[in-house]
Amino acid sequence: MISSDNAGKSAGGFSLFSNRNFTLLWMGQWVSILGDMMLYTALPFFIYETTRSSLATGFMFLLETLPGLVLSPFAGVLVDRWDRRKTMIWMDLGRGVLLLLLMTVKITGFFWFFYLFGFLHSCMSVFFSPSKNALLPQLVGKDNIMKANSVMETTIGVCLLVGPPLGGFLLKILGIYYVLLLDAFTYGFSALMIWLMVCKNDVKDSKGIQESGFWNELGTGFNLIKNTPGMLALFLSYGVISMGHGILGVVFIMFVKDTLHASALEMGWITTGQGVGGLVGGFLLARMKKELNPAILLVLNPVISGTSLFLMGMFPSLSLVIGLAAVVGLFFVGWSVAGRTLIQGVIENAHLGKVFSLLSSVASLAVVVGLSLSGLLGKDWGPVLLIYLSAGIHLLGAVPALFLLLDPTFSPHQKEEVPTVEELSS
Repeated sequence: MISSDNAGKSAGGFSLFSNRNFTLLWMGQWVSILGDMMLYTALPFFIYETTRSSLATGFMFLLETLPGLVLSPFAGVLVDRWDRRKTMIWMDLGRGVLLLLLMTVKITGFFWFFYLFGFLHSCMSVFFSPSKNALLPQLVGKDNIMKANSVMETTIGVCLLVGPPLGGFLLKILGIYYVLLLDAFTYGFSALMIWLMVCKNDVKDSKGIQESGFWNELGTGFNLIKNTPGMLALFLSYGVISMGHGILGVVFIMFVKDTLHASALEMGWITTGQGVGGLVGGFLLARMKKELNPAILLVLNPVISGTSLFLMGMFPSLSLVIGLAAVVGLFFVGWSVAGRTLIQGVIENAHLGKVFSLLSSVASLAVVVGLSLSGLLGKDWGPVLLIYLSAGIHLLGAVPALFLLLDPTFSPHQKEEVPTVEELSS
C-alpha cells in the first residue's frame, strides 16, 4: 500500500505515472472529465435552444450550484470521516445512474427532470471533489503535490480541447441523449479505476463523528480558515472571482448566441481555446520549481481574466474571443493549482475535506449571487454590459490575493497546528 510517507519516493525522481495509484486516478479522471466537458457544452445549449429563455437556463445553473452552497460544509465533515476512495466510487456510480435515468425524458417528456438531474448530480459532486483533493496528497506525497495538481489541470486542458467540440457535434448531429449515454459510461470507467487503487484509509471511521461531535468538527473547519495564515485572503479572493464566474454562467451563452451569432459548435471551439491555454499552463506549471509562491498565481489570473473579458466585450469577434479564451485558460490553470496546493500545503490531512468543502460553499454562494445579478440585469443590460461587469469583478478578486502575496508572515508550505473549537472553548 502507498501511504503519504512512501508516495513521494515512488513519484519523486521519476514520472508521477510510476505511481500506480496516481496513474489509475488520472486515467479515470481523464475519461470522466472528457464526458463532463461534452455534457457541459451540450446541455445548457439544449435547454436554451428548447426554451429560448435565459431564465430557464439560469435556473439550471442555480440548481447545480445550491448543493455546493448548502450541503458542502456538512459533506466536508463526512468526507474527513469516511473512506475517501469508497466515497469517490459511490459518487461516480450514482452520477452515472442519474445520466441513464435522464435519458428516460425522451420517453416521458418531463422536461423538469433535467433540473432534478442537475441538482442531484451536484449533490454527489459535493462529496466527490473534496474527497479527491484530500486523497491526492496521500497518494503522491507533499513534495509532489503541486506537480500532481498541475498534471490534473493539464488533463482538464486536454479534455477542454476535445470534449466541447465533440459535445457540440453530438448535440447537433445525434441529439442530447447520446451525450448523456457517453457521459454515463465515463463515470462507470472512473469508478472502476478508483476501485483498482490500493491505498490506506488514513481517516477515522464515521462513528468518530459522534465521539468528537459533528458540530464541533464543523466548527473546527471554520476555525482553521480563521486562524491559518493566508486562508481568509484565499477564501475572499475565490469568492469574488466566483461571483464573476456566476455572471458568465448564463451570459456567455447569450453572448455567443446573440452577439457573436454562433452555435453550440462555435461555443465548443471557444471552450477548446481555453483548453489549449490550460494545457500549456499545466505543462509549464508541472516543470516549475516547487518553491513557487502560489500567491503569485492567485494574483495573475483575475488580472488577466478581467482584462480579457473587457476586450471580448469591446471587440466581439469569434476569432478574438477564441484567442482570449486561450489566454484566460493559461492563467486560470495557475489559479486553480495554486489554490489547491496552498490548502494542501498548510492544512493537515485530517481536515482537508472540511476546508475544501467550505471553499466550495463560499464559491457556490458567490456564484448564486452572480447568477442572480445576471438574471435580474440580463434583460435590461444585455450580454455585453454584463461581460463588462464580470470583468470588473474579476479584477477586484486580485486585491485580497495581492495582500496575501505581500504578507511577510505567510508561508505557503508550512503546516501549522490550529486549535479546534473544543480546545478554544476549554
